Amino acid sequence: MRPSFDATLFYCCRIGGAEGEQDPCSLEGRLEKSRARGRSWLSQKFNELMFTQEKYVDILLVEDNPDDATLTLRALKQRDMGDRVFHAIDGDEALDFIFATNMYGEWSLMTAPKVILLDLKLRKVSGLDVLRELKSNERTKVIPVVVLTSSKEEIQMVESYQLGVNSYVVKPTDSKKFTQLIGDVGYYWLSVNQRPQR
Repeated sequence: MRPSFDATLFYCCRIGGAEGEQDPCSLEGRLEKSRARGRSWLSQKFNELMFTQEKYVDILLVEDNPDDATLTLRALKQRDMGDRVFHAIDGDEALDFIFATNMYGEWSLMTAPKVILLDLKLRKVSGLDVLRELKSNERTKVIPVVVLTSSKEEIQMVESYQLGVNSYVVKPTDSKKFTQLIGDVGYYWLSVNQRPQR
């Protein structure tokens, strides 16, 4: 149970003691102990939540275009695949999540994302750099990556680096076609594709 404590401050002197000396048995002393317990509890819960909580997502979406991100999340939700989706708004946040730095917890191979939907044109860290990091790391190179792109020319550019992209999706300009396509991609990787046993 979370310890309760009163934020009201009291100042008192121990009878017969030096002026200003705090008696641990006084009201102020008891309040300070209660505050300390409260701070310790909050710190413990923060650490458990932010650093040691096991993360479990089916899809990691890396997309900095708010319109495309909204359409993608909506398409996945319409096909009942939107419950375990993490949306990284730029390449920097994607790397933080993938490599369990800062506020994101560890994941095991069995709880790793089943697929990463990666846009190439990202802020801070480009999609190509995110891809390089993914495919150069033994722990993450097994995660399927679907690159979201706006042109076939970008596909040729990425393929020239031979980074091992699993699939490419050219974004349709029509929102209905975009929604249908994303839904199909999500369905394939979550329901049809079988993850190899390792």
